[in-house]
Amino acid sequence: MDWILTKPTEEQLYKYYKEKKFAEELLYDLYKTKKKVEEILKKETPTDISSRKSNGNVVKPFKVMDLPLVAFRHVADFWDPNEQYQLSKLSKKSKERIKSAIKKRPSQLILAPPLKVILEYSDTKRFNFSVPIHRNPVYVLGDHPRFSLEFPDRCFQMINDLKDLFDSQFKRFAFFPNHLSWEDLSRIVNWINLDESLPSIPNMTMAAIKDNGMFLKILMENLEKNVHNFTIWGMERGQKSLKIRHNFEIKDLYVNDTSSLDVDAFTSLKFSRANLHRVDIANKEINEILMSWKMGRFGEKMESITVEKMTLINLRIMLIGLEAELRDPRITKRSWPLADGTPGWLCGGIDVKGANGKTATIWLYSYQSTNEDDPIPEECIQKYENAQRNWNRISGDDGDPVRDAIFLDTHLTITFE
Repeated sequence: MDWILTKPTEEQLYKYYKEKKFAEELLYDLYKTKKKVEEILKKETPTDISSRKSNGNVVKPFKVMDLPLVAFRHVADFWDPNEQYQLSKLSKKSKERIKSAIKKRPSQLILAPPLKVILEYSDTKRFNFSVPIHRNPVYVLGDHPRFSLEFPDRCFQMINDLKDLFDSQFKRFAFFPNHLSWEDLSRIVNWINLDESLPSIPNMTMAAIKDNGMFLKILMENLEKNVHNFTIWGMERGQKSLKIRHNFEIKDLYVNDTSSLDVDAFTSLKFSRANLHRVDIANKEINEILMSWKMGRFGEKMESITVEKMTLINLRIMLIGLEAELRDPRITKRSWPLADGTPGWLCGGIDVKGANGKTATIWLYSYQSTNEDDPIPEECIQKYENAQRNWNRISGDDGDPVRDAIFLDTHLTITFE
């Protein structure tokens, strides 16, 4: 209605009021009629039913689709997205009718092959749309459930229909290697690459790469679109280390719930920031990551690596061969945002020079402040001075290790600039 874009006249308001009033009265009449019919049917005997039918008094189905638009919208509000979707598939007319009646509100789609597509609203409500799968009649060990024989075409059609019907945007692709064949994965990745309405991927998740390294390799080496958030659950080291080559870029990489990190796979990825959550990573592995970066083998655009918690940090192992330098927090100060994103300053730290001229800073013996000229706490200065006196024994193999080289249950951050 064009008049909605401008201030309505009294006549237009009155017309809308009459339509709304009519719809409400009609729905109320339908409700009363339904209740009345239910009461009559409860009391009817078989003889009454036979008599009523012989006289032509048969209760006919009510044609909901023939309701006026305002009344139809009220009815459509009682259907959940699954029912709205199923009704839209009846015909082109029903699709247009349903589409015009659905209240548009922000929604996002999650593709979780092979079993479902999820429609998610901002108020955390979720609705699952099942995708038919096909299994071999005789189960074979290691056999993956497969999409229907027409898949993935049916799945893609469902996604396009949901995007059109609910005006939804993609939120995440969730891949489960144990439930998806390589062939179907390749077709899904190709479909993502060809989708012009998706310039980049907001979120992508993958579960358990151990013994599924080829799955990750196919995904990474065939995908052509940048990913904003990529989460890998269980980036475990398999029997063989995994090397990957990919052309797209990852803004934020999240590695979760990993007891034995595949360092080769990790250093094969092109990411800006990495966050390791519940990852059991050893000092030697941190050293391998930093050495690989120092030699220019990976991390050209890397900004930071964060380990949520390391049970034990041993700097003598972590810094071997890196030629690390301890910085005075009172002198060396660098601009770096605080955890909440506001401007801040990093004072001190341990620096490692890279072949590309950049510097990696390990946030130990350091302090982060809001302003450049904020005073450095005395405790921080004392730790720095103690470490400086024993730096050769901390960072090298001169003499016995000292207490200052050990940190327990520590959050570790390394930044690159």
